[in-house]
Amino acid sequence: MDSVSDLFWEATVDEMKRGYLHRAEDGEYVCLMCGETFEEGVIYPADGKLYEAGKFAGVHVEREHGSVFEFLLGQGKKLTGLTDLQRKLLHYFYYGYTDSEIVDAMDGGSTSTIRNHRFSLREKEKQAKVFLAIMASIDGKSQKERKVEHMSRERRAQLKEEYLNTPKQMGIFQIRNLVNGKIFLGSSPNLPGKENSVLFQLRMGSHYNKALQQEYKEFGVENFVFETVAEIKHREEATSEEYKKELEEMLEMWMEELQPYGDRGYHKK
Repeated sequence: MDSVSDLFWEATVDEMKRGYLHRAEDGEYVCLMCGETFEEGVIYPADGKLYEAGKFAGVHVEREHGSVFEFLLGQGKKLTGLTDLQRKLLHYFYYGYTDSEIVDAMDGGSTSTIRNHRFSLREKEKQAKVFLAIMASIDGKSQKERKVEHMSRERRAQLKEEYLNTPKQMGIFQIRNLVNGKIFLGSSPNLPGKENSVLFQLRMGSHYNKALQQEYKEFGVENFVFETVAEIKHREEATSEEYKKELEEMLEMWMEELQPYGDRGYHKK
């Protein structure tokens, strides 16, 4: 019988969730929590009913081990990467506690703090998905395939030159809260690049506007959009300094027009 740790690394994410895996080549189902096996073609009795191996593996997990969630959550930090606080919070989330009920159960904190923790754990989930995709890409390609896919140095240089010589989209942007309508205004000589950098800062919790950063954490990424308010047309004869001055003047005009202060925005007068 394999050790449980070996079984875990053999299992897919879906198999971990249900508590057992299927080894088609061996014709068996294996419990991830104790290593017990159930052979295909054998009928297993339980509680007056008869089950095929695959169904009985699920019955076994429920009868002998209870909640797969609790089993996974009970693994050490080295395996889960979770702190004690995160494990407690996930326990409450799983069993449907509201934010206020979690505050009461933990004898402290606030509902906004719980929402921040929910957000952080969702971000951790996204990072884990990306990492799994990266590792799957590495495992799924041979060295030869990677070499064929890899660009030549000359081609990369060509693409870089084309990028640098392509006129950038310049203008005024706003980050808008879809829940309360508040906005943050800014300008950039490269709006697509600015969108990437601003949203990255917000996801990392490092944006300089504290009010915007706080509500981004509170309401979640799905409730914020990056929008172009106005654009500056590219002119062959214009210099970067002229564009910079034009952007400053345009931003000042839109600040006056939209008044993104108080309940309307994240700026201070």
